[in-house]
Amino acid sequence: MGGRAAGRQSVTGRYFKAPGRSVSDCRCRRAAGIISVFAGRLLRRPAISSRNPGIQAQQRENIMSDNPLILSALYRYPVKSMRGERLDASPVSPIGLPFDRHWMVGDPNGRLMTGREYPELVLIDAAPAADGVRLSAPGREPLFVPNTAFTKPHPATVWSDTFSAWHGADEADDWISAYVGARLKFLWIGAETSRHLRNDAAVPLSFADGFPLLLATQASLDYLSARVGRSL
Repeated sequence: MGGRAAGRQSVTGRYFKAPGRSVSDCRCRRAAGIISVFAGRLLRRPAISSRNPGIQAQQRENIMSDNPLILSALYRYPVKSMRGERLDASPVSPIGLPFDRHWMVGDPNGRLMTGREYPELVLIDAAPAADGVRLSAPGREPLFVPNTAFTKPHPATVWSDTFSAWHGADEADDWISAYVGARLKFLWIGAETSRHLRNDAAVPLSFADGFPLLLATQASLDYLSARVGRSL
């Protein structure tokens, strides 16, 4: 999930609204070490709540800042490193947006593989549902992968975090491997994740890099656009 806003924080709330939408029915809720934001509204500064000194310092900086934080775009990525979806609005739970990075592609040992290693991954569309995910790609027949296919616990490694996920969707392994030209595994986070934020064990994590949500500043995107020579 990418939100264009000022700062990079772990964020939670009941409902996200995209720009131009009414947010009068939204209610914020707080959790230790987490702030709440909604599109079209200023950042609601919470009290310092975390016991972690590093998080306390960041929260103190947030509270002292006069810069407004407004969400301008909202994305989720059901399968990590596959094509994302732009959303108008979304509910939010402690783990983030529904189905956001709930599946990932790994090597035979379960280590995260991304578009850096296999650029073909970013051409695959992933449409999530309550009972699974549908994969589609240029030149390939679509494949629906039900959650019931994931029957075997399997170690997953996302950067320096290793935790238990689920494997067993052999047809999905074959489909993805044939498309990218390498033997890979398709993993699911499960109905309940076994992974949690390092600095706060109360915050669950999917296959995200390090936080339930990622906020990227417009200034950073503008700078990157200038470097690559086109609007991003």
